Amino acid sequence: MPVVAIRKTAWNAGNESQRWAMRLAGRKVELGQPALYRQSNNTQWHIFSDQGITALDVAILGTVAAGLAQYPNWTVPADKQQARDEIYDFVKANIVLPKDIAYTHLVDVQVEDWEWRTATDELGNDYQYRFYLGTFHTEQVEEPLGDTYDLTLAAQGAPVWIAARESIPAGLSPVEVAA
Repeated sequence: MPVVAIRKTAWNAGNESQRWAMRLAGRKVELGQPALYRQSNNTQWHIFSDQGITALDVAILGTVAAGLAQYPNWTVPADKQQARDEIYDFVKANIVLPKDIAYTHLVDVQVEDWEWRTATDELGNDYQYRFYLGTFHTEQVEEPLGDTYDLTLAAQGAPVWIAARESIPAGLSPVEVAA
């Protein structure tokens, strides 16, 4: 299940305007209440997991995060609609759409040459078998460059305090929260 992760220290260090902008950017996904996870180096991450997260959602979040990194003193104007318009205009002007991101590349692969041959057994029945010709040829196959969501964030120039993956990354473990 796709996840968006925001480093806890970055979220807590952000001002209310920055958190408001990130909530606005993530409202389609309805980020909701995050789960707290920890890396082996004790860095804590807020993990939002939602089946509805798409590459476009991640691109929007990444663009807003990149904008907040560019304009750390941005504050929400008193007119919330004006703030929404500013953010939407920034996203429209700066987003790299998923359709424009290279998620795969072609690689050359050596393939053995085989051919199908037909033979007849002692009872007169025809059968097919594969015969190895002893040669090779090269074919090009598409290979993923990495995690789709991670590549989408990278294309937006998103800061390191936001991450996205197709599933919870290895090496993270849930943090027990006292009730």
